[in-house]
Amino acid sequence: MLRLYPGASRTDALETLRIVHTAALNARAARYGPGIDFYNRYMKWTHESARLLRHRLRAEDIDRLVFTRRYSAIQASSHPASQPTLDLVEMELIERIEDIKDECDELNGLMQRWQGIEHFVVPETSMIMNYTWTLDHWDLAQLLNVGGEDIHLVIPLAVVDELDILKDRGQDKARTRARTSLRTIANALKDPRDIGTLREAGFTPYDKTDTNPRGAITVEVLFDDPGHMRLPSMDEEIIDRAVTVQDLAGRSVIFMTNDTGQSLRARRAGLDVVMMPS
Repeated sequence: MLRLYPGASRTDALETLRIVHTAALNARAARYGPGIDFYNRYMKWTHESARLLRHRLRAEDIDRLVFTRRYSAIQASSHPASQPTLDLVEMELIERIEDIKDECDELNGLMQRWQGIEHFVVPETSMIMNYTWTLDHWDLAQLLNVGGEDIHLVIPLAVVDELDILKDRGQDKARTRARTSLRTIANALKDPRDIGTLREAGFTPYDKTDTNPRGAITVEVLFDDPGHMRLPSMDEEIIDRAVTVQDLAGRSVIFMTNDTGQSLRARRAGLDVVMMPS
C-alpha cells in the first residue's frame, strides 16, 4: 500500500503514477532501436519518474518503484550498450511496468471502495480492550457526534496482532476481552479482503433517552503488504497506519484510544483524536 507524501493528493498521485506507467511503456518500446538509446531512454525514465513522484509519494516508495537494486546494477555497468546490460534494462522495465500498474489498480480500487464513507475510525488496542462495551456492542454515534450516519472502522493488522498476544496473557478479564474482540472481527469479515458489517443500521441505543436512529458500523482490517517493514515501536506503527488511511481516504480519520501518550502522538501526526470516556 502506497504512502503519500504529507499533504499530497491521492487523485494527483494516481494520475502521476499513470503518467509514469505510460512513460515506462514508451521506454520499453525503444528496445528495438540502437542499444545505447535504449539504455539512455531507461535512465531518463528513472530520473523523470523520480522527479514527478517527488512530493507525491514517500521516498521509500519511490525507491521501491523506481530506484531498485537492479537500477543500481544497471547504472554501475561499465558497458551500457552491451547485450547483458540491455537485457537487464528490459527485464527491469517489464517489472517496473507491472509493479506500477499494480499500484495504480490498488489505489484506484481503494478510492472506489472507500467512496461515500463519511466517518473513518481507527481504534487503538487500548480502546478495544477497555471500552465499556465489547466490540460487537459498540455504539459510537453519541461519542463521535455523527447522528445516524454510518461509521467505518479500519483496524490495522498490528492491532489484531496485539489482541492475539493479549488473548494468551494477563488476567482472565483481559484474555476474554481480547478473544471476544478477535472473534467479532473474524465473524464480521466473511472475506478478510472485504468490508464487513459489525452492526446493522437502526440498532437501538443503550441510552433509552436517546431516540436518534443509528447508522451501520462497518469494519475492515488494514493488512500489511508483503515486504512491509513495521516501525520498531508498535504504538508508532499503529499511528503511522492510521495516517496512511487518512491520506488514502482523502478525509479526516478519527483515532480512538484510551492512552494519553498515544493521543498526543496521534494529534502530533495530524489525526483527530477521541479519548475513551471515563
